[in-house]
Amino acid sequence: METKFRVKMKKDTKVLQDFILFTYRATGNRTIRGIVLSVGLFMIAYFAIRDSGAVGYWIAGLGILWLFFTLFRHKIALAKLKKADVAYQNQTEIEYIFTGGSIYVYENGELETNVGGYGHVSCLYEDEYNFYLGINNEDLFLLPRDRFVEGDPAEFVAFIEGKSSEKCEFLPVTLKNRWIVYRQRSKQAEIEYDAKAAAKRAEAKEKRAKRKNR
Repeated sequence: METKFRVKMKKDTKVLQDFILFTYRATGNRTIRGIVLSVGLFMIAYFAIRDSGAVGYWIAGLGILWLFFTLFRHKIALAKLKKADVAYQNQTEIEYIFTGGSIYVYENGELETNVGGYGHVSCLYEDEYNFYLGINNEDLFLLPRDRFVEGDPAEFVAFIEGKSSEKCEFLPVTLKNRWIVYRQRSKQAEIEYDAKAAAKRAEAKEKRAKRKNR
């Protein structure tokens, strides 16, 4: 069957970093919350040191450890992933092939996985640099935009959405685009709230009219 898209890549440090940062964005960014918690612990420590001494130092130490983990958790996760990812260690050449009816994964030129039809696609995300394709709620294919060797990356989302029942969600990396998405979602939430409020008002008005006509 004719190939529609083909992605050829190796897992380098940037790919692993992008994977880690994506999982943080997809599950909710905890960095800000971690910093806020650390600041809270330092404030508690300040008053504890002033009143009771030793307990405050223990709390301050906990705050330092939590802040360290929050700020460096990306690097810690990257180091662990490098040790665990065999494809990264062996610099395996990975090829993702998308035909009109199936998805195939090759490693070093040999067929590794025949995913099957696009009904196996369980989620689809994108950011400024990559696409993230979930398969059967188990596997996640990270597809860098700059490593498409066949097919136009600009048409990839429309292709997958047309073949599967999944809609793509944009999870931006840059602060500018995050702000734009935040504003868009806030505006949409306001529109939905106003629509619900208007429907309730209309329903209440209709009920009042019915009571008057009785």
